[in-house]
Amino acid sequence: MVNNKKNKGQEEIVGFVAIVLLVAVVALIFLGISLRKPVDIQKESKDVSRFLESTMLYTTDCAFGYEPNYVTPKDLMKECYLNKGKKCLNDEEVCLVLNDTLKGILDNSWKVGEDSAIKGYSFNSTYSRNSTKGEGESIISLGKGNCTSSSFVTGETFFAVYPGTITSSLKLCY
Repeated sequence: MVNNKKNKGQEEIVGFVAIVLLVAVVALIFLGISLRKPVDIQKESKDVSRFLESTMLYTTDCAFGYEPNYVTPKDLMKECYLNKGKKCLNDEEVCLVLNDTLKGILDNSWKVGEDSAIKGYSFNSTYSRNSTKGEGESIISLGKGNCTSSSFVTGETFFAVYPGTITSSLKLCY
């Protein structure tokens, strides 16, 4: 009688171990399948948005009216959209100064390359009369490196230009 109870206990333990092993194998299979799927990693980054906000307050080399009335990229975007041919006091076109200033800021702030963590960036500024994203007139587009990766962070900032808004967005690709 004692041997019979001992065999039943061993059979129950073996059955329990078999069930635990079966569950573990099934969990590993599901984990393997889920890791194989490419997942787009897009995050809205407050740091990137703050970077864009501070970029809009940078003092450029362009002055209007008199020196030292130097303007910001935010002011240059407004003028580039509203008066495309307008020139600074130093006789440079507003849109060209905006392009060079933003390119310099982005290139000095984000080290882009194959050996870097950031593989590329894409900067866009658009004017729209309504709040629908994706629609509007492009003011400036800049890019560098490889931004075809599915892993990236984005940020945006906007400001009013009557009767609409100018929205600037930055996408950093990893």
